[in-house]
Amino acid sequence: MNILISMNDAFVKCYQVMITSLCRNNPNEDIIIHIPHTEALSAKGLATIKKTAADNNAKVCEYLFTTDDLGAMNELPLGMWSIEMFFRIFAQDFIPDSYDRILWLDGDIIVNGDISGFYKSDFEDNYYIACEDLAISRGKIQEEYDNLGWDSSKIYVNSGVLLVNLDKLRSDKITRKDIAEFALANREKLHYPDQYILNAMFHDKIKLADEFKYNCQVSSHMYTKGRQILSESAILHFPGYRPWQTDYQKHYSSAISGDIWWKYARMCGQGNGYLKWKILNTVKVKPWQAAYRIGKAIKKDM
Repeated sequence: MNILISMNDAFVKCYQVMITSLCRNNPNEDIIIHIPHTEALSAKGLATIKKTAADNNAKVCEYLFTTDDLGAMNELPLGMWSIEMFFRIFAQDFIPDSYDRILWLDGDIIVNGDISGFYKSDFEDNYYIACEDLAISRGKIQEEYDNLGWDSSKIYVNSGVLLVNLDKLRSDKITRKDIAEFALANREKLHYPDQYILNAMFHDKIKLADEFKYNCQVSSHMYTKGRQILSESAILHFPGYRPWQTDYQKHYSSAISGDIWWKYARMCGQGNGYLKWKILNTVKVKPWQAAYRIGKAIKKDM
């Protein structure tokens, strides 16, 4: 199973947790983690990720990109985003030809189950397999639809879980140059840069997968679905406020608690701060969530 990730030093810890959850829940898979990166990922940060991979019996392949290597990509107005997000869109340019597919996973993800079936999905001549982004496609962020010139019938996909058909992209000669030129021509529309490119350039070449199972954005579901998510969703995604943040519960009526993230953080030696997090999130929990949890606990004891 080939996994694609990319990060700067700010996201090393969350990727340690993601990798740990991936490997622990897919123990029978030979996992190779491919890491394209710039100098924003230090030698120390890279060594940390390599150790986490080794501790979980996974291998690592790295690809260093200098400013010169990135060329026109350096001209993009990234704002709050980083160049690392684009590596998923031109993976066919640098991943060796011996690999026919690769799965991109964001750092704010917990792999909650076996994903080997999803990884082996039939592309049916598509470039990508991805899941609907409920927060955007259901009209919460109309700006993105306006930027794309779409009506509400189109399904907008999230790029956080992206199965990439490397062979098809290579054979159709889709290159980094094509993507950079498109991005630069549409730079004023890059509110969510990688997702805009993915949806605008390749909408008709994306096969949809089950969002609830393979890219469950927990904040898009009611908190009453928590038990169902934990039992049925193989990939949990935490966009926006992160489960490791001390105000996570305050801002989101999330379907599940951030404890699931801390479970794997403690496994990889990143559990410091859990008690503080737990106390603060318990204090800030919303009243209706507290009532629901108490009721659930009472029913369990009966």
